[in-house]
Amino acid sequence: MAFTYRNYAPNQGLEAIQARIFNQANVPRNVTPEEIQERFEREKIDPKTVVYAFNEQDEPVAYIQARDYPDRKEVHLGYPWSMPDCPLDVQKKMFSDLLTYLKTRDSDLAIRSNTQNIPKFVEFVKTQGFIEDGKVIRFEINLNSIANAKADFSNLPYTLRKATMDDYDAVKIAYFKALGDLARQDNENFNTFVKQCIESGFMHLAIYNETIVGACTNTIPDAENIALDDQNFGLQFFFTHIGEEKAISMLMRNAIEIAVREQWNRDTIRIGFTDENSQEMDVLTKIAKDHEVIQFQFKYL
Repeated sequence: MAFTYRNYAPNQGLEAIQARIFNQANVPRNVTPEEIQERFEREKIDPKTVVYAFNEQDEPVAYIQARDYPDRKEVHLGYPWSMPDCPLDVQKKMFSDLLTYLKTRDSDLAIRSNTQNIPKFVEFVKTQGFIEDGKVIRFEINLNSIANAKADFSNLPYTLRKATMDDYDAVKIAYFKALGDLARQDNENFNTFVKQCIESGFMHLAIYNETIVGACTNTIPDAENIALDDQNFGLQFFFTHIGEEKAISMLMRNAIEIAVREQWNRDTIRIGFTDENSQEMDVLTKIAKDHEVIQFQFKYL
């Protein structure tokens, strides 16, 4: 059977095709064509980074997308989502062809591919010339047990306080020291993000010897978070310096106390962390009631 391939173009109904293929492969997700169109317009995508496959009857059978992340200096090549009757060879061709295109672009973005912890997805990416470069681990933390625990932090050398705009430059310096090459690029979007975190009033800092060694910001709950994650608060801009990982417990406890005060809390919260820092993993494992690998990260050499 012959297949044809088309790049994305607006006003061709391709957003509806993409939503239908993705949703049937990712039950119970329900992405809408309008959401896809809005994201494409917002990100000003390169049309050649989204490709659709059609069979001889002009029926859509698969699509693939690569997303540019200029602030991270990365482009992520996605899995080729497909209908059940799509041949594996079509998926492989779509992945290979889009990878070839990404390599020919005039771009300094490193090519990466992240995939869910599902064996067939992981093996697919490995067979395409990518090597594993890390994992994302989801920790499930019981809010009530931490909020009600008689935790004694008196032996820890840290103090916590709310961040103010006077801390803006120091917060950025601490962040880049903590994440190094993994940090987001220092640009206007990132600067706006940091300012929003501080101005929200929910960013707190871990201080040691008058130096910021960690930070954590509660995210204000919204309906989408509740629907997708069965939780109504989350955490963002959460980091600690190497050697200061024990501050995680204090920052986590403080974040939960804020959620309880604001009546955001439920029984559990699930938070994803990459596994680069073994000491960080050790601390999180001790305070979590459960954890699992949810995503593998790959890089293309």
